[in-house]
Amino acid sequence: MSTASSSQMTLYLDSPSGDLENITLEPLSAIHPQLLDILRNVAPVLLLRVSEAFYENLLPGLYGELVLNKDNVQAILCGLEKEEGRKRKAFELVRHLTIEDIEVLDYLSNTISDSSSSSSSSSSSKSTPESRSNLDNIQLVDNERPPKTINLDDERNPKSGLITNSLNEQCIFPNIDELHLPSSFLKSINRITISNHQNSDALLNSPRAGEINNRLNRYSSILFKTVKPKSAHLDLTFDIRVDEYWAFDSTFLTLLRNYSLDSGGSSVISISSSTSPSPSTELHITTMLPSDNPEKGYIPHGIQLPCKVKFTGPNLSPRYLAKLVRDHYDIHTSREVYPPILYQVQDVQGVQRELTSMVENRTRVPICLLLDERDGGVIVQE
Repeated sequence: MSTASSSQMTLYLDSPSGDLENITLEPLSAIHPQLLDILRNVAPVLLLRVSEAFYENLLPGLYGELVLNKDNVQAILCGLEKEEGRKRKAFELVRHLTIEDIEVLDYLSNTISDSSSSSSSSSSSKSTPESRSNLDNIQLVDNERPPKTINLDDERNPKSGLITNSLNEQCIFPNIDELHLPSSFLKSINRITISNHQNSDALLNSPRAGEINNRLNRYSSILFKTVKPKSAHLDLTFDIRVDEYWAFDSTFLTLLRNYSLDSGGSSVISISSSTSPSPSTELHITTMLPSDNPEKGYIPHGIQLPCKVKFTGPNLSPRYLAKLVRDHYDIHTSREVYPPILYQVQDVQGVQRELTSMVENRTRVPICLLLDERDGGVIVQE
């Protein structure tokens, strides 16, 4: 060893006294900050256990962004049955949450049902549960059991039609800035809608009909119970057949309906009324225009949340976007009340020139499609 620090360490190790207690890391003190920075990047979980100070310092970075899927959900949610435990407090730090598989909602359903049952059982028992510090050893639920069906009628306030406030106590992710629902998740959810429609007649007299028809309602309830996002991002960047547009409309209407109801009882809001309550969640949709017929691209109808729509695809011609936006906005505003919506495009002036041409050709175009954003226009720069 040639460096001074190494030589000093060698002196400690080769001490004539042979006293191993004298071996210290003092020779490395000059580079302690650099070593800790390296450990923060390469082994934060290991460093987390060193001290309370490290735990508080590293936790926000570890839990700031979280991806849940069918393979990791059980390990990540382990420990939630301890209401005041560290895991639940750590989840309060999550700001960006992605749910990749519907199995995550199935597991959340079991988690809430089991923790509620466990809580009721604990409160009626005089014994005190044994305290365990290693949350990784806690088995939360039996994953072999099928998800429990939730009766929404029992969970709603009969006067307001809202999910009752008691369910907020079970919220697992209360501070989400962005909830991301990727295409794989949305496709799986939509297959349930299509399957229910195709099998509705055959299942009408089946004992399982109620369970199957309520599956989307259960997912809607579980999502609302466990996740409170400022914005929900839907990834529609995949080919959607025109004959399936109705199914996706129905899927989104059901899946997100509790967030719109959270506005105070009104399922939609009027942009002209200053007294109308506003939902706390904003919807962000990224949709891909089909290459063969881009003006027939899909934008969900019946939207009940304030919404921003962004477009992607091989052909984003202003002419196609102008027709798509005009047709969608015409239907969107045909309701008595409706939430605000913005269409984000790359070439605002190009789209508005096409809309102006429509007006010249005697096609009705709402004035807000022709205005600048600062004047109340709804076509904005991406």
